[in-house]
Amino acid sequence: MVFLSFEDWQSQSSAHNEAVKQCAWLDQYCARTEWTAAAFQHLCPGRNFVGVTDGENFLTFAGPVEREGGLLILEPTEAMWGLGASIIGTGAVALFDETVASAGNWNAILVTGIEKYSCCEEELLKLQGVVCQDVGTTSRIVAQLDEGFEHYWQSRSRNLRKSVQRSLKAFSDIGGRVELQSGPVNEETWRRIISVERRSWKGEAKVGMADMMSEFYRPLAMSDDADVDVQVLFACLEEADIGYVLGTKVGNSYRGLQFAYDNAYRNLGVGNVMQYRQIESVSAAGVTSYDLGTDMAYKERWANSHTESRNLLVIPRQALGG
Repeated sequence: MVFLSFEDWQSQSSAHNEAVKQCAWLDQYCARTEWTAAAFQHLCPGRNFVGVTDGENFLTFAGPVEREGGLLILEPTEAMWGLGASIIGTGAVALFDETVASAGNWNAILVTGIEKYSCCEEELLKLQGVVCQDVGTTSRIVAQLDEGFEHYWQSRSRNLRKSVQRSLKAFSDIGGRVELQSGPVNEETWRRIISVERRSWKGEAKVGMADMMSEFYRPLAMSDDADVDVQVLFACLEEADIGYVLGTKVGNSYRGLQFAYDNAYRNLGVGNVMQYRQIESVSAAGVTSYDLGTDMAYKERWANSHTESRNLLVIPRQALGG
């Protein structure tokens, strides 16, 4: 067991990402180093990075952070949504157990990102030296495309299909078009994305990528990792961009990252157009799982599956006096 600085861990990113590929119970994008590093650098101000490896498995945390009741907690570098994972590798639970036994300047660890009822979760819950408290669930909405786009689309509700067809026609009638890009986002494409973002409801509320989340998403969009295909879809009207979808393809899975459109066109159904065209496009490229992200009501009509991970507060028995 070796403790790693942030820089040492980054130098082992290839090994970390290879370990992710062996773990079907992890989000294959959000468990990768790109997500973990961006979260630590931009969502964890003032916290220490705690990395551990045995050469094949990895643990990554930030903290400790003092929470209610005086608990000093090591948290995932991305605890905002609970999508990222901190226990990486088929032998990582044993490494976690060894790390817990070594103690430190903390008395609890928050674990996220491990799929419910997976072999990894079962192994974690069986550890003798800790108490695991269920502190919530992260639910991701997924469109399964393994039987092809047409099968998926015909399985959607009649109301959704009619609504999307109206939106597609209205968009076409005014000369709208979509533009697809694949590969690392360059400065010009990022400028176009941010321009749309500023005109969206998120931009008006200053809660989107144009403001508080810009530095987190920028390195993700510009990643040149060979295993990650960054994809952008723009909705365009004449020479103007009025919407975008930003996401990443890893293997046969696609993860949506951000989505926005110009608020002036909210009654045109641009969101419907972009969602439909993006799912159609990635399905044609061989994607079998389209992850729309965390559970939100408007996403339900596009999804036919849910994936849940349990958030566990892991407390060493010795910290409880037992």
